[in-house]
Amino acid sequence: MGVDLEVKLNAESVPLHRRTLRNDAPSGLNSTDSAGFDSVQIVFLHGFSQTGGCMGPVAELLGSRSGYSEGAIATRGSELHLAVNIVSLDLPGHGQSAGVQCGDLWSAADLVASSMDPAILIGYSMGARVALHVALRYPQSVKALVLIGATAGIEDPHDRESRLNSDQLLASRLETIGVEQFAEEWLQQDLFKHLPDWARFLEERRQNQVAGLGSSLRQCGTGAMDPLWSRLHEIDCPVLVLAGELDHKFRDLGIRIAQEVGDNATFEVIAGAGHSTHLEQPSATSSAITEFIDNVT
Repeated sequence: MGVDLEVKLNAESVPLHRRTLRNDAPSGLNSTDSAGFDSVQIVFLHGFSQTGGCMGPVAELLGSRSGYSEGAIATRGSELHLAVNIVSLDLPGHGQSAGVQCGDLWSAADLVASSMDPAILIGYSMGARVALHVALRYPQSVKALVLIGATAGIEDPHDRESRLNSDQLLASRLETIGVEQFAEEWLQQDLFKHLPDWARFLEERRQNQVAGLGSSLRQCGTGAMDPLWSRLHEIDCPVLVLAGELDHKFRDLGIRIAQEVGDNATFEVIAGAGHSTHLEQPSATSSAITEFIDNVT
């Protein structure tokens, strides 16, 4: 209880920036209403060097299989009306949360949990790692979990130290060349070679600041992350793990995450996609997530 109070007070002074990407609920209607409306609350967590504005068309595509996309209110049965409400958060050190500092991924999870209502949490890459921490520390806040291009950390201590040193050098490189050139170099990695031009989001990335991104690399990079593999079985909400067909490393990691979580987890490959399935194959990714939501709501 003491932790929750401390986080709440901290969030009031330095909240994570929230962006409403979509809200199908009629004006003045909250997540639940006595008139019979209910909404699917979705919170999206972006990847490193992105912002909450980098989700792409998935926000509008979600729910299309069930007929409640494009601002429509759908009826399930004769009484329940379902709306989709999607927000994205600028994670610590990113976008308009650039000035929000966090010591590690657990404190990032504290900030995320204090910035959201109970919801379906979708995390991509770095956002997926944060989402795992939220699900473990604040299970009451996560109704269901979607992980895209995720890892639960580096188990071998020597490999982890090597990655930490690499992240430190990358942060120093960022401080030398600045955000704009860093964004160009970051996107030259093979990890992002399948991204279409529109999905590079260079203008969004340029909103970031050197200090914020540097802190994120040093404090919340994969090298600084304590591996979570031995704790994944503690996650008892429904979990969907997605990875791109062409993203071999994270496809293997995704399979293992689903196995370690257990029977409440499902793994699915998105054909023709690399690391960023929601940007490279947004329709297929949205369909997979929509089917998952249909089964858990």
